[in-house]
Amino acid sequence: MLDALKRLFSSSPGQPDWREVSGWARSQQYAFKIVREAAGFAIDGAFGSLPWRLEWGPPQRAYVKTRELRLRMALAVPEDAQALLLNRSLLDALEAQTFEDFTQGTQTYVGSAIPEEMRWLAMWQRSPLPGQRELRQHLAALAPDPAIAARWVDGPLGLQLLGLREGLLKAQPPFLLMANRGRLYLRMELAEATAPALAEAVGVFGVAAQQWLAVCGVAADERDWSATAIAAWQGQLPSQLGEPGPPRG
Repeated sequence: MLDALKRLFSSSPGQPDWREVSGWARSQQYAFKIVREAAGFAIDGAFGSLPWRLEWGPPQRAYVKTRELRLRMALAVPEDAQALLLNRSLLDALEAQTFEDFTQGTQTYVGSAIPEEMRWLAMWQRSPLPGQRELRQHLAALAPDPAIAARWVDGPLGLQLLGLREGLLKAQPPFLLMANRGRLYLRMELAEATAPALAEAVGVFGVAAQQWLAVCGVAADERDWSATAIAAWQGQLPSQLGEPGPPRG
């Protein structure tokens, strides 16, 4: 009864209740901030000494129909090291939109406002993904050098993403990971922000960042990670996939 009264009076009418999310953030020693103007929130965290930011709120991409989750971080890698990884549902949607715009003579975006992921689909070759057939069925990778994208997905990151098919990516929402101009980005549709979903997103983002550093040849002693991402990765791998090997540089 007392707990129910506390919940009743602690939440303003019509306002989202972010106590679960903010409580999870505090438990991980992340900084949580409500963004009232955008009806969402931001979380600042770090993998060791490398900071990252998470944002959840109204979408910034037309292919996201509900709410959008975004993560980004700066990495000490060459700015011309680029790659794009996206799930098949997003790939199909972007290709269909591009074809429709071309055949109907319309232009949804103008000039530099075209999202990079759409430009890259037209510019870059698809990378042949290594490993299991399930990976190729659910994911696509592109890069100026296809071998770089294949190495990024190979090993821990590919296994992590396969594991998320029963969790964060079960409903096949639009999802991408993008490395560009020395930064790493995650972008996906997430209608409801929950602590488990955010934990999974941070986990796969951490593995993607670690793997990208390895691909770019960053020395092992420069990779300083918190246990959060690694624990999330290890805890979500399906048993039938086996144990992943170390990142390949």
